[in-house]
Amino acid sequence: MATIALLSAISVLLNSTGIELSTAQDIDLNRELKAAGSANLILGLVGGITGYQVLSATILAYKMGAKTRLVSLLSVALYAVILIWGFSLLSLFPLPIMGSLLLFLGLSLLKEWLYDTWFSLSKTDYAIVWLILLVMVTIGFLQGVGFGLGMAIVLFVINYSRISVTKHILSSATCPSQAARSLQQSRLLQAEGDQIYILELQGFLFFGTANKLLNQIRQRLGHPDLPPLKFVVFSFCSVTGLDSSAILSFTKLQQIAQQQLTLVFANLPSEFSNSSSRGAFYKPKRVRFFLTSIAVLNGARIRF
Repeated sequence: MATIALLSAISVLLNSTGIELSTAQDIDLNRELKAAGSANLILGLVGGITGYQVLSATILAYKMGAKTRLVSLLSVALYAVILIWGFSLLSLFPLPIMGSLLLFLGLSLLKEWLYDTWFSLSKTDYAIVWLILLVMVTIGFLQGVGFGLGMAIVLFVINYSRISVTKHILSSATCPSQAARSLQQSRLLQAEGDQIYILELQGFLFFGTANKLLNQIRQRLGHPDLPPLKFVVFSFCSVTGLDSSAILSFTKLQQIAQQQLTLVFANLPSEFSNSSSRGAFYKPKRVRFFLTSIAVLNGARIRF
């Protein structure tokens, strides 16, 4: 029963989206879910079976010019007549016409998704459409839907991991401090400022983006034309969240830091500021946590 409920909810969303694309009209998905849920409650009370919006019949009626609710009412009336008089009533309908309508609808959908999408989708997305069709034909409809969802998740992870999570890359040499210091201290900070590497992060951190950030720091550590780093400052003020895999990447970075540099974390999100996450850094002398802001952005300037 739980499987039927879950598949029905997914089918409502998929069919409603397909209807929306085919008719070029906006559809309120929340309203469609409520309508399907209310209808299934009534069907359950009278002994009916689970139902939801039908993609093929809706598109067929739309292509035939029937764009009102009268189509649904006539369908209900036809089902009621069949319920009373029996399925023998269907023998009065010409089978070639019914088969031709189904064939027309099937060919229209194939043209729309296998030919028209060649000009609108990327080559990767177009290949996935063909793979979904092959899975549905050879294995089954539900397997095809599951395969499509899995491929969409994989593509999302790959594409999102390509986005840079580094909003700004700064140093004390290019971003002088706003704090009042003596002339000697200012000159020293200007000369040695490249040893402080400041990264303002953004977006959501997971294994893809966090590993890219780790490789970026490794490249900076091995840069032959720049002075060796002593501090790496991470500002999480624009980070929306992070998962355990991102914390693991920072743990790997700490293993590098214990040998040659100190890590500074500022504006930590709640997922990272708890004691269990901080406990993963087993060398506290090489890590500094600041739960409140230590970096105040003012244009391109940072004050420490």
